[in-house]
Amino acid sequence: MYRCENSSKCISKQRLLDGIHDCPFDDDETFNRSCSLSDTRQRFRCAHNGNEKCFASLIVQDGKIDCKYGEDEIDKNQEMIKKHIYFQTICDGKTELLPVLIDGQNETDETLCHNWPCNNTYSRCDQFWLCNDGADEVNCPTSTCPALHHECVFPNDTSKVSCLPITKAHNGVIDCLGGTDERGRYRESSWPFIRHDFHCWNSTKSIDVNDLCNRKKNCPFNDDEIFCKKFGFEGFPHCMFSKPTLVGVEEFLCSFGDDIRRDQKVFLKLHNVPTYPLQLTTNETPTTSSIRIKSRSTEENPTFRASFFEQRQCNLGIPVSLRVTNNASLLYCLCPPSYYGDICQYQNQRIRKVFTVCGKNQIDEYRLNYNEYNPSDIRGASFMYESICMKFKNETEFNLK
Repeated sequence: MYRCENSSKCISKQRLLDGIHDCPFDDDETFNRSCSLSDTRQRFRCAHNGNEKCFASLIVQDGKIDCKYGEDEIDKNQEMIKKHIYFQTICDGKTELLPVLIDGQNETDETLCHNWPCNNTYSRCDQFWLCNDGADEVNCPTSTCPALHHECVFPNDTSKVSCLPITKAHNGVIDCLGGTDERGRYRESSWPFIRHDFHCWNSTKSIDVNDLCNRKKNCPFNDDEIFCKKFGFEGFPHCMFSKPTLVGVEEFLCSFGDDIRRDQKVFLKLHNVPTYPLQLTTNETPTTSSIRIKSRSTEENPTFRASFFEQRQCNLGIPVSLRVTNNASLLYCLCPPSYYGDICQYQNQRIRKVFTVCGKNQIDEYRLNYNEYNPSDIRGASFMYESICMKFKNETEFNLK
């Protein structure tokens, strides 16, 4: 039992740090020796206000954050993400891993990202600029621009979607209407969703894309209205209600403000791996300095997409295209451990059978090992078994185990 301070009231120790104030002076919720209680194994241990505390299980997922990093309010999947580093989400612009103390410094999955390529198979063509200059979003199947160019609406020509060289992206100068070439600067994050605002020309003001084409001058130079062919009205934003019918510039700028979902769990994928070898100079992720590295992209056909026939040809394997020349490639199959062959057509499974034959009347025990028999070769196994039976049949009685 625990006796409340300056009171005659006693409560069970299991009610300490349970989120419910039982003592007159709330000392049951500020108790500092909770990790020395006898029921510690049933408690939730975490850091709180610089100290380690062991809370009662009632505080877990009760809608109120009690631990320093909010561990008490995350489910098991989120807990795995925060406590185990995942290769796919390293340096993706969002800190998932709880800080780990290494050599006196707190390290996370977003530490030292200047050593990590931002243009990789997990970041390519997902509509989110992980690289400052958007190198992971050029040469994508949906792009209408040539290699190493971003789609852009120039302020002096708002009649069409043009193309901007990647070298002019993220250079501190706004070249495109709405600041689409400097989108890392005008980004809003409400994880797992990312969205961008429309940046007004020659101004520090940014507006929501739902304020475009509403017949109101929201930007000082009216650049939020000059490209509009259709208009919305109060309560019915143009980008929201007219979106299925939008084309060209209006579609591009409205889509620029769409919510982009970035999943916390990212699985292995090969369908958008960059092919090689075109040299591309790119900035690293937004969380790092302006260190420039060499990463490679593609000159033509930036992605390899296996056809249905090619996927079926590898059976249970993964089709991989190996480039042999600029215009030719060969299909290879990556087979799972239990299959082999050029198209994963053979099973790699083997069985091991051990027969123990015990004889009497001066016959010692015989142990015969059959190693790596092909499961389909029934006749071979049966023949050897019958020959053994014949060998001992007339001599003595035996048991097969």
